[in-house]
Amino acid sequence: MGFLRRLQSYSRIDNEDPEERRHLKARFLICKVLEEAESEQRRRSSSKLKVCRLKRRIGLRLKRLRVFISRARLCTQAGHEAI
Repeated sequence: MGFLRRLQSYSRIDNEDPEERRHLKARFLICKVLEEAESEQRRRSSSKLKVCRLKRRIGLRLKRLRVFISRARLCTQAGHEAI
């Protein structure tokens, strides 16, 4: 009796409806494409964020360099005039 129960509990339906099978496959493919698109969008947004941060850091460094150069010029010009 236990042998019959095991066979029935794991029986597989071989005669699936072909239309239902196509529907399930299409649904799977749609979900797969949506997940890939979502993951690409996350990667793009994070890379855009990194680029913006990098531009900001470069801009700040350039600004500091310009200020340093202008102060250095003023100091050297004032030093030459005093002599």
